[in-house]
Amino acid sequence: MNLKNRILSLAAGLMILASIATWAAYQQLSDNLIERWGKQVAEIQVRYDSARLLQSLEREIGLARQMARSQALLALARTPDGPLIKAAAIGEMESFRNNFRDHSYFVAFLSNSHYYYNNTSNDYQGQQFRYTLDPNEPDDAWFYRLIDEGRDFHLNVNPDTNLGVTKLWIDVLMRNKENVIVGMVGTGLNLDDFLKDIVDTGQQGITTLFVDLNGAIQLYRDRNYIDFATIIKPEGQKSTIDLLFDSADDFEEMTRTLKYSRDELEQKIAERTTDLHSLARVDSLTGLCNRRSLDEILEVEIQRASRRNAGFGVMWLDIDHFKAINDSLGHQTGDEVLCQAALWLQYSLRPYDQPGRWGGDEFMVVLSPCDHNILRFLSERLRQTFERESANGNIPITVSVGAYLCQPGDSAKTILHEADQALYQAKARGRNTVFIANKDHQIPG
Repeated sequence: MNLKNRILSLAAGLMILASIATWAAYQQLSDNLIERWGKQVAEIQVRYDSARLLQSLEREIGLARQMARSQALLALARTPDGPLIKAAAIGEMESFRNNFRDHSYFVAFLSNSHYYYNNTSNDYQGQQFRYTLDPNEPDDAWFYRLIDEGRDFHLNVNPDTNLGVTKLWIDVLMRNKENVIVGMVGTGLNLDDFLKDIVDTGQQGITTLFVDLNGAIQLYRDRNYIDFATIIKPEGQKSTIDLLFDSADDFEEMTRTLKYSRDELEQKIAERTTDLHSLARVDSLTGLCNRRSLDEILEVEIQRASRRNAGFGVMWLDIDHFKAINDSLGHQTGDEVLCQAALWLQYSLRPYDQPGRWGGDEFMVVLSPCDHNILRFLSERLRQTFERESANGNIPITVSVGAYLCQPGDSAKTILHEADQALYQAKARGRNTVFIANKDHQIPG
């Protein structure tokens, strides 16, 4: 072979080697890209499925936590035999039933072990009290076990033999103002529907599951792996997450991921609970406390007055001729007047007084501490503020104020009645006036 042919052969060989190297590099790059894209797609899918699961659960847990703070339920825990208190508490239970995903709830009290329940079909209307829990009955052991553990909320799949249902139960502890556990509330989600809609994603290679703090499987697409009645089982008999893994390394990696998901869920639930608590107690138009919040504030002040043997003040005020404003100027102007009234209320009072919108054009203020002189002074200052500030605008606005100096031992019913009667007297005297009342005698402001 002459020199020219040798050079051509060498060049051809180098070109073939370069092509092979280029192809190998391209193949490696392609494999890396595919692997990286595959991981990213899988991670996105996992985050999406995790978010779907957490979102479905956090709303229900947030509602259950809000239910556990209900003053009506806490009142029934304190006074389980009061018929009026029981009626109010059951009304509150039914209100929450309409908001839960599964339209069902349960409430169990520690003092008398009474268990209340109603379902989607409202089968137990008028008979929400279903049975009495028994600490010596194995089927009721879950309740007392969760009370002993003291964790604020718990998820478990458990059959209720008394009711004949098996659900994913959301259990939230109910605590009184001293932070003592007085019972438990929650809701049950239809297990099959929840597995189908939320857990069984249908995505090959991706598994959604939920486990409790001990690793017992509570949600998984294959029901055979779910650990039913986890709470009352000995540790060695539970179906735990390690059953799903072939190696210890895989199990440890999943454990770290699950801990992150649990922490994320608890944080989101805390945020959602705070939001729900605020939304349920704030008037959306004025930003003041709403009627529900005022009821709670009033109950707190009644208890404080009893403990300290000291009274507090309540003002009930009504915007004079508000209907005429609405009818002549429109509801939008009426809403603006209400918002302006809320602002005048806030800067006419002390920083620690608690104003709220009772409903319509009626507002209430709880004043504590308070005596007769303070009540008269603040009531008159409030009336004058409305008269003075509205004179600078296009719409003259005045208010009638009825006030009552509450005494230790007064019930909420008595307080509202006296304040309402005082407001009636203020209107009867020509409006734009103050009338202060107590149970013994009534005094114009």
